Amino acid sequence: MEVRLGNLIKIKATIKGVNIEFEGSEEFLENKLLSVLEQIAALGPTSGFTISSGGGGGTSTGVQHGVVSTATLASLVGAKKGGDLLRAAAAHLSLMKVKATMSRLELLEEMRGASTYYKDSYASNLTNYFDTLIKAKQLNQQGKDTYAQSAAERHHWEKLIESHNSPTQALAS
Repeated sequence: MEVRLGNLIKIKATIKGVNIEFEGSEEFLENKLLSVLEQIAALGPTSGFTISSGGGGGTSTGVQHGVVSTATLASLVGAKKGGDLLRAAAAHLSLMKVKATMSRLELLEEMRGASTYYKDSYASNLTNYFDTLIKAKQLNQQGKDTYAQSAAERHHWEKLIESHNSPTQALAS
């Protein structure tokens, strides 16, 4: 589907399981996006990637990966401690559920949902985990019992998920 709004174009399409939403200039579409779409089409089957581009003339593209559970994220970092599981829970809420901020309770519930990794003692030590992750600049405290993943931490998880979902990784397994 293509819609024109002045010199801006808005497109929604699915190619080989990849959902694409683009809103930007015709120039960007012709010069950049079409080559990206051709590369995607050449990849073959995908692992549930969704590519979306916001407005602003089509100059930025973000990639959001198919749904990955908190337990899977915890396994990617070899979670052994409560802080590791808290990081995985924050990454899941931030990247998979697209939450800019999350409450202490949401994060605890997300941790509990990863039953393979969760221990009851994590709930009583949660404040210590938050303090450690805030000091390490992996989480930002937005208000009382409200947190957000730091930009660097979000980037770290995006790269980790990307490498986990890459075709090269799948061949190596």
